[in-house]
Amino acid sequence: MSRRKEMFVVGLLAVVLVVWLTPAVAPNAARRLGLRPADPWSQSRRLDSELEEAARRIHTADALAGALAEGRVSLADAASTLLVIHEDMPQYRERLQTFYAGATDLERAARQAAERAHDHVSDAADRDRLAARLAAEFRTLFPSAEPLRSPVPVPVTVPVIIPAAVPTTAPAAAGPRPTFGRLPTPMDVQATPPR
Repeated sequence: MSRRKEMFVVGLLAVVLVVWLTPAVAPNAARRLGLRPADPWSQSRRLDSELEEAARRIHTADALAGALAEGRVSLADAASTLLVIHEDMPQYRERLQTFYAGATDLERAARQAAERAHDHVSDAADRDRLAARLAAEFRTLFPSAEPLRSPVPVPVTVPVIIPAAVPTTAPAAAGPRPTFGRLPTPMDVQATPPR
């Protein structure tokens, strides 16, 4: 290699090192080359605000489900409010379509609201009264739709594997969770001990 080419390569390496190692000298050059973010805290602030927004939505949806369970809000209001608080999230509507039956987003949101309200009630008799009230409201809102389903036994059971060192008594099963028109998931199935 000639002396001239060697000097060119050395000079080029020097420029690359200056740009790479001293962002204080050329902060915009490093950013333009994609070597460093413009502001390392901007992504953190963005993620923090997204987490706060998600927490706000969850809190609002939980409060709404509690109000629906207590009878302070109608099923129609609860469903439309769920759609409003998630209106800028297309993945919410996609999730509704995936997990809940229905011809419209409002119908699917009503099914989700009914399920969330059901999860807020712990007493079996109160859950039955709530399911009957919500089923009647649902029939009024969507007369041609498939009705809300109360707790339906799921035909699949998952055996519980109990190690030999653990006593073989299992807690009494509370029964399957209601699916309210969505496909059952493994979380809906109550585990039964092997016989």
